[in-house]
Amino acid sequence: MLEAPPVRHRKEVPDMTIPQLLDDALTDLLPGIAERAGAIDRCEVDPLDDLRVLAARLDLFDARTTSWAHAVQVVEAVARESLTVGFVAWAHRMAVEYLTLAPGSALTSARLADLAAVRRRGVTAMAAGQRQAVGLEAAPVTATPDGAGGYRLGGTVAWASNLAADSVVVLAANLPDGGTRVLAVDAADLVVRPAPDLLGLNATASGSLVIEDVHVPAEAVASTDLHAFTAAVRPRFLLLQTAFCSGVTGASLDASRARLSGTGAVYTDDHEGLTDRYARLHDRLHAYAAQEVAAPGTVAAGDLIALRLDGTTLATASTRLGLALDGGRGYAVASATNRRFREASFLPVQSPSEAQLRWELARAGGATR
Repeated sequence: MLEAPPVRHRKEVPDMTIPQLLDDALTDLLPGIAERAGAIDRCEVDPLDDLRVLAARLDLFDARTTSWAHAVQVVEAVARESLTVGFVAWAHRMAVEYLTLAPGSALTSARLADLAAVRRRGVTAMAAGQRQAVGLEAAPVTATPDGAGGYRLGGTVAWASNLAADSVVVLAANLPDGGTRVLAVDAADLVVRPAPDLLGLNATASGSLVIEDVHVPAEAVASTDLHAFTAAVRPRFLLLQTAFCSGVTGASLDASRARLSGTGAVYTDDHEGLTDRYARLHDRLHAYAAQEVAAPGTVAAGDLIALRLDGTTLATASTRLGLALDGGRGYAVASATNRRFREASFLPVQSPSEAQLRWELARAGGATR
């Protein structure tokens, strides 16, 4: 297992301290996740098995027992060993977060119970909805009232992960009268088109969705106000995404440290600079999470956007440095260095993409730190 980050990279924040039992269980699970990382990268095993262990041992996907703030720490630690597992854990947990904010109903309760036990996969298909909420193009899904309280859906979702026949998909849709809805839909009712072979993260069950006149009942409505819903959930979304960026960054910098001798010594300053930036990122991540738990909505939007953008740029820079330091060893696809580099290469295009984050940050008048 990769070594833990230096103590100076950890900021003890009382509201974010993982309960001892959770911390002990997580420590026990990490070696197994690390051992399976290569096989997951080769699609020989399914990361869903790891999610089920995280559910059984940590209650990671039960919002009643494990808060999203604790989930930030768990996803970060898991992503140190396998970004793929951290990524699918984030997607699954976000589906839980969405449904937790939805009005209570028997359908929602049943879905939350299934997601908590990972009997079904959770899919966050809210990228287009978030783009609409921040002022970019409209989400390409329409919801037409059926006269009985439900809706007929049509449209497409360009990208989502954790897709399977039994998945619960949360997406945004526009009404003919200009209103909006956030809806939880069964993937069995949708057409799933698997993604082509990817540079990394092939085991994330990613692809696109085609929605053709699909009926959803009124109980499937998670919100009737897309803007308010995304405003409430976006801090959790960005902080959990930053958590897996932080995890792969820490793993890469730790692995690179052993190579800073001989010809590798010329990268010492680069490594130290990235390590200092990582320490600040890590501190901000957990400080913001603690603040959002104590007083939801009080971390400035620009600060959250800058944090997520910094997480992306640090992950790509640190894994690129790892590749340079490993030389020919890192060029081998089977190496952990190569796997981290390939996986992290997705982060600049993952929604919100680096381009969108920079656009939003410019509008917010902020800057990365």
